[in-house]
Amino acid sequence: MLQCVEQLFKPHIQEAPLHVVPLLLLVSYRCHMMALVIMQINKIGVKVQHIPGECTGLFQSVDVRVGKLLKDELRN
Repeated sequence: MLQCVEQLFKPHIQEAPLHVVPLLLLVSYRCHMMALVIMQINKIGVKVQHIPGECTGLFQSVDVRVGKLLKDELRN
């Protein structure tokens, strides 16, 4: 997760307008809730919001599309 923050999120966040505070929605997996991970995400200027487990299905279409792109990029 820390590698994703540095290599995938950080370069895109640096291109965001200064008045925009990016928001990252994360499911409540253990690795997404680790203090070190949250701290690193906040450090690059991103606010983190965790999705409760019972609500994950509401975000499934986004998860499938974005998640697939992210996983494909990580594999490459």
